[in-house]
Amino acid sequence: ENQVNPLAGLLPAFAQIPIFIALYRALQNLATDGQMNQPFLWLPNLEGPTFGPIGTNWLFTGFHDGVPQYGWHDTAAYLS
Repeated sequence: ENQVNPLAGLLPAFAQIPIFIALYRALQNLATDGQMNQPFLWLPNLEGPTFGPIGTNWLFTGFHDGVPQYGWHDTAAYLS
């Protein structure tokens, strides 16, 4: 009636699935090799803040004279 193929939405999904699998495996290989401390795009460290309390406490505690303990550049990079 509307001349629309209901399976037409599968083609973009089939194009994206191998890309997501490749990204997952690449990050998994980095984690296995212990190289997650390398920078990627705007993130200074792929591990993120892994020490100290878990959660957002790293963001709200540790300010010294109005400056976060990780510095403004790294804090902004984790937030973006």
